Amino acid sequence: MIKDDYHTIKDTEFVIQCKATPNQIILIENFPNNDQLLDTFLAPLGTPIQESRNQDEGSIFQVTVQNIKGCFTSYATSNLFFPVHTDGSDFKIPPAYVAMYCVKPSQEGGESLFISLPDLITHLPEELIDILSTKMWTFNTVKRTILSQTATGFSICYNRLIMESYSELTKQELDLLDQLDRVCEAHTFCVKLKENDLIIFRNDLFLHGRTGFPLNSNRLLKRIRFRENTLLSERNS
Repeated sequence: MIKDDYHTIKDTEFVIQCKATPNQIILIENFPNNDQLLDTFLAPLGTPIQESRNQDEGSIFQVTVQNIKGCFTSYATSNLFFPVHTDGSDFKIPPAYVAMYCVKPSQEGGESLFISLPDLITHLPEELIDILSTKMWTFNTVKRTILSQTATGFSICYNRLIMESYSELTKQELDLLDQLDRVCEAHTFCVKLKENDLIIFRNDLFLHGRTGFPLNSNRLLKRIRFRENTLLSERNS
């Protein structure tokens, strides 16, 4: 993990340098709570993805508990444990980067969970890697492999909650995902974000999640997801 303080770095130059180390998570402490500054600072990551559910239909999504008549509006806006996953796994082109800014942490729980893809690959059996690299899985309306070969190694796209919500998996398929999940659980590490922490990571090289926290918590994160500028941006809703 690359860790620094906002007041000691040179704004966007730092983000540009960090892009050269995609296998590292970036943690910036004491970042001001200013949406315009956040947008400007993160601009080198690529094109921010705008969604209708975001704040003012822009690029910032407020990750906080939203309980309407006893129902959560999404898993992200619940207080539940969220298994490690890829953001936008059901997008035609999943986000390349995810940035999360901590406005207010939960006093209890709500820790961010991560596992790096290189670490995951190291601990997966070769047979399972082959299956995850070739078998097509359903992510809502999109079919793709969980692992994909790239010029520099592998990329990953995984969200079991999405997969089980939109298709009926066989026992054999569930057993395969159970194997993957066991390895993830064994090698996940935890980051407790503090107020004014900004964390940035490659969405295709890290799976992320969070621990559960009390329903009455005021935990609030601001999330921005990015496509690389080399890719055509498209609006997802």
